[in-house]
Amino acid sequence: MWYVRLGLKEREEIYRLLRLGTSKKDIARLLKRSDRAILDELKRCAGDALGYLPDRAQAHADAQASQRREAPASLKRAQLAHLHAQLKLDYSPEQIAGCLKLKKSPLYCCHESLYRLAYSKDGCELGLPALMPRRQKKRKARKARKTKAGGITNATSIHARPQHINDRSSFGHWEGDGVSFKTGHRPNITTLVERQSRFVCLRYNADRTTDAVMPAIIKGLAELPPHSRLSITFDRGTENASHRKLNTAIAMQTFFCDPHSPWQKGANENFNGRLRRFLPKGKIPRELSQESLDRLALKMNNTPRKCLGYKTPNEVFQQLASPKQLRKNCVRS
Repeated sequence: MWYVRLGLKEREEIYRLLRLGTSKKDIARLLKRSDRAILDELKRCAGDALGYLPDRAQAHADAQASQRREAPASLKRAQLAHLHAQLKLDYSPEQIAGCLKLKKSPLYCCHESLYRLAYSKDGCELGLPALMPRRQKKRKARKARKTKAGGITNATSIHARPQHINDRSSFGHWEGDGVSFKTGHRPNITTLVERQSRFVCLRYNADRTTDAVMPAIIKGLAELPPHSRLSITFDRGTENASHRKLNTAIAMQTFFCDPHSPWQKGANENFNGRLRRFLPKGKIPRELSQESLDRLALKMNNTPRKCLGYKTPNEVFQQLASPKQLRKNCVRS
């Protein structure tokens, strides 16, 4: 449904109702308009000594509507060049807009404008649509990956997890999950995400047995400061069966989601969705190794996140933990 601008007759009715002492909310209800529309309308004459007058409000609205809204050509060219450069770095339009706003850049515009710019004639000539994070013609419905239930002994339910972990008010609490490429093929990845900073470590596994997965997790987290690795939440996949080794080796407490409930570790599921941009399903990367995963983790840890106020996970993690104690394959400048 299209929004229809207020007309002179409605403005005259607003003036009449104001003279009768009608409240702004009642005016909105009588005119079948939103409260915000009436408040914005009354601001038009807020500085006028005579108060709200319908003819003056109409003239002001007409003048505002007639103003040219398109940005100058020079600004568009600069925005297009900046958009091209940042998309090449695998930033999303929302991340680009957020960083520009944070820096109070004269190039700032909202992310929707950047999307339109990318798909404009000039953007298509530069090949910007092919650089966008999601290039499918239609947005696909999210499909939750079903986790395997059973095979986990001495499992502490996520419902027993303290509130300070649930609300992300404390640091050092992680979520872990496995990422596969082809059914029946052995190489896979464990993704580990710190809930507060969204900092990630990626671990290579030769297969998906718990004897391969758990030692890789321990090795990846062992040299982090103890206060930065206090607990971790898993799903109930059998690869996590030997979770007690985490408590014995590095004193990490483990929690487990309910069966078939991946949304209970949302930070990790969100990250896995973004990871698929670089490691899609159905094809094992030619050079899949711990070294290649370290480089990818570095890239993603240095990418600004909206949920962090467009700071990077690396920046937030280093503020919360001593960077001198971090492993080189997790934090780099």
